[in-house]
Amino acid sequence: EEDECWRELYLRCGQERDNRLKNITKFISNKQQKALPVRQTQFSENVKTPREILRKQERSGISQSYGSSGGGGGGSGGYSSQYVKIVPEKPKVAPLMRKVLKLQKARNSRR
Repeated sequence: EEDECWRELYLRCGQERDNRLKNITKFISNKQQKALPVRQTQFSENVKTPREILRKQERSGISQSYGSSGGGGGGSGGYSSQYVKIVPEKPKVAPLMRKVLKLQKARNSRR
């Protein structure tokens, strides 16, 4: 190394730099492959309906009958999704509107 000319020194340093870059690149790519877990989508067959939804269905008259026979509906999973009855819910009256309507009723009943 002491007797090498500037050209040989330049080429040797360039090769060392390239080798270091390749090693670092390989190291980083290996770390990234190990760090990222493979994500998989999982589907569950036994999904419970949330309580809120069940309550809304009960209020509106929509129900699903669950049974082991799976009778007549042809649905998968042992249940039939036939609707019993559909009753539209009345929209709630806003508090201020309710107050106005109450005052109008009282006003009309005095006449």
